[in-house]
Amino acid sequence: VYGYGPDSIRTADLRGRVVVLDFFATTCGSCLQLLPHLNSLQDYFGEKALFLVVDRESYTRIKTQLSRLKWMPPLPHLSFVTNDEMLSTLFPYNTIPHEIVIDANGRIQAITHAYRITRPVISSVIAGATLHFPVKKDQIDYSISEPLFYYGNGGDISQVYLQSTFCH
Repeated sequence: VYGYGPDSIRTADLRGRVVVLDFFATTCGSCLQLLPHLNSLQDYFGEKALFLVVDRESYTRIKTQLSRLKWMPPLPHLSFVTNDEMLSTLFPYNTIPHEIVIDANGRIQAITHAYRITRPVISSVIAGATLHFPVKKDQIDYSISEPLFYYGNGGDISQVYLQSTFCH
């Protein structure tokens, strides 16, 4: 663990704090864009919450990749869990960013998308509220031989904001 203080974290150290696990990779543009937001949330909430960026890569690689990004501001408030194997086994995912929200009592409140990690949401968890987000679904069942989102192929079209159709 880098940026936390000690180089490891025990679950007992996290009791009484909301924890957000952000599964991340340096090759993921959405993940990279999320880092300044998570850094600002960590700064805002201080000791009430802990935002942990979890990556399977080494810290050296992460640091090198982040330093190459001219637009990336310093991230002094974020902690990074690197060379991860355990957390990604406990919270499996196919797509990133992948967010896990754990309340101060150690209960999982959400397995969700990055856009749901906001000040009001984290404030409500700190206040003891229960989140009622649908669980992020990584695996989408679809047939390549049928049009996407027609007749339920690939999911519910009501969740789609914009769609294009190409015909030949």
